[in-house]
Amino acid sequence: MSVIFDWAKGKGHYANENPVNGVDRVLPPVKKRAEHMPALPWGDVPSFFADLGEREGVSARCLSFLILTCVRSSEARGARWSEIKGDVWEIPAERMKAGVAHRVPLCAGALDVLEQVRGLDEELIFPSAQRGPRSPARQMSDAVFKRLQDRMGREGFTVHGFRSSFRDWCS
Repeated sequence: MSVIFDWAKGKGHYANENPVNGVDRVLPPVKKRAEHMPALPWGDVPSFFADLGEREGVSARCLSFLILTCVRSSEARGARWSEIKGDVWEIPAERMKAGVAHRVPLCAGALDVLEQVRGLDEELIFPSAQRGPRSPARQMSDAVFKRLQDRMGREGFTVHGFRSSFRDWCS
C-alpha cells in the first residue's frame, strides 16, 4: 500500500502524506510459519527400519543410509565412493543445500549399508537401475522412495520427514 500511495502522490493523484508511513513500527511483525514435511512418528521408525531391512534393492539400501545419516534425499542419492573417508562421509559444498561442505560420521549400521552395495558402481554408491549396458551409472530419481513406500504399504509421511523424526526423537 505504501508504494501505491507514494506513486499516487508522485503523480499528483494524492496530495496528503502517505497514510501508511509508520505502520510497520506499530504493528507486530508477522513471522512466516514453516511448513514441515509429514514425518513418521519417531516411535514408529524402528519397525519401519526393520521392514526396510527385509527389502531387496538399491532404493531400500539408500533409504536405510539416509535414515542412519539424517541427510537429505539428494545428498544420499548422489553419494559417491570418493566422498567416503574411513568412517566419515565428506559431502562437498556443491552437493549441499546451504553450499557448505558437510562431514557426516558413519555409524556401524551406515558402514554396513555401504558394504551391502559395494561393487554396484565405481563412482555412485547408490546407482539407478535405469541405465543401458554401455552407459555410465546415474543418480536415482527421488521418485524411487515413493515407489518403495507404496510397495511397503506405508503412507502419510515423506522421506524428508525422517529428519524431523530424528529431531523429535532427540527432543
